[in-house]
Amino acid sequence: MFQTAVTTLPVRDLDSSISFYTGVLDFRIIHRYEHIAYLAGPGATIALRLGPISDKPSVHIGFLVRDLKEAQRLLKQRGITFLGDPVEASVTWVVFFNDPDGNSLYLFQWKAGVEEPM
Repeated sequence: MFQTAVTTLPVRDLDSSISFYTGVLDFRIIHRYEHIAYLAGPGATIALRLGPISDKPSVHIGFLVRDLKEAQRLLKQRGITFLGDPVEASVTWVVFFNDPDGNSLYLFQWKAGVEEPM
């Protein structure tokens, strides 16, 4: 029935947001229109939509990685500032950062010995 899910994020400047997601997080543009762009990355599809930005983001997008420290190191080299150190969160390790519009993003890695869901 469904092919994929799309998470839509509000952005102030479509061009700079596209540059962030394609240049820093390795997404690619699927479709681009005047007020919205659809991007695809490994296991995720997002839409960047020009619109009002909330002071408190209500959506958090997590990116599963095999090696949290290595992914964090790579993103730091690309200019990402993390919002603290990795923390334990039940069966994962998690570290948060924001996109240029303050949308909440995070990297997560399953803890050793935890069976990955299908």
